[in-house]
Amino acid sequence: MCLNEKVLRLGKAAKWIALAGVAGLLGLILAGIIYEQLGRRKDLVGITRIGESVDIGGRALNLYCAGTGSPTVVLESGTNNPGLAWLRVQPKIAETTRACWYDRAGDGWSDPGPFPRTAASIAVDLHSLLTNAKLPGPFIMVGHSFGGTILRVYSGMYPKDVAGVVLVDAWHEDEIKKIPNRKGPGPPDSLRPAIDRLTPALTFIGFVRLLRPPLKTRPPKGLSREDWRVIQELRRQPKALAAESSTGMTQDESGMQARSAGGLGDRPLVVLTAGKAEYDPSNATEAKLANDEQQIWIHDLQAQLATLSTRGKQLTVNSTHGIPWEAPENVVDAVREVIAATASTR
Repeated sequence: MCLNEKVLRLGKAAKWIALAGVAGLLGLILAGIIYEQLGRRKDLVGITRIGESVDIGGRALNLYCAGTGSPTVVLESGTNNPGLAWLRVQPKIAETTRACWYDRAGDGWSDPGPFPRTAASIAVDLHSLLTNAKLPGPFIMVGHSFGGTILRVYSGMYPKDVAGVVLVDAWHEDEIKKIPNRKGPGPPDSLRPAIDRLTPALTFIGFVRLLRPPLKTRPPKGLSREDWRVIQELRRQPKALAAESSTGMTQDESGMQARSAGGLGDRPLVVLTAGKAEYDPSNATEAKLANDEQQIWIHDLQAQLATLSTRGKQLTVNSTHGIPWEAPENVVDAVREVIAATASTR
């Protein structure tokens, strides 16, 4: 066999190997798509839906309101938490006025939304939701954790919609700069835009479903075992995990949006701050570091948020970060205080 024939045969073999590899890859992708679609049919089986769908332009968000009266209180959850996370707060507020929570795009019973999921894009969704649901404003806006950042951006974009604000241990854009240890694991910053763009495709082919965290049996303080199970099932949906990933990947952009949004003028503002750090009590070194960092959180970052309004005040709560379920009465009291302040202004 001459050299040319050997080269020709090797070339044909390489071609068939490449074709086999492509066919195998396509087979895996197809299997992943089927796996994802079957999984979606099983998601939330046996869990009763709470809320109703509101179309915001080709996709729908889930909204649940309780109570009657004015002003309407809008509850914005923290990252990856469905609106149901307000289950210990909403009923108490609804005793005196209308209180509404919703699921952001991808969370809970809402449809996924376009990426990236920045605070500004979420604020636009919220405005469309409130408008299309025909809820009368201006609103009392309550935001927990990253939800507080969304409401800061919202108030800058739609100032006439916002009568007063309650920030519940809200995220601050300088948190990682001031408390570096709070930066969680993740890809290098240079790769984040590319990963964010790939996330919808990875969700569609079932890859995100494979990475779902297991259910935790022990509920946090304030939540029953069943409530905690339902919240976790909502959070573990691949569409919710994808939305959480995008929010985390674009956190710096959201922080700049919040800073650019400016302050609240003289609108009433109450900043509720967690007074307790979370740490392993058996580790004395970790406990001291966590408590030292919490002092920066309380007296520096959270104190700055209270200056967003000339009528802002800060209250430290005997709770860790999960104030909405650990200390719901503090949130309810803050909401009532802001409502009274807006009423006196009127």
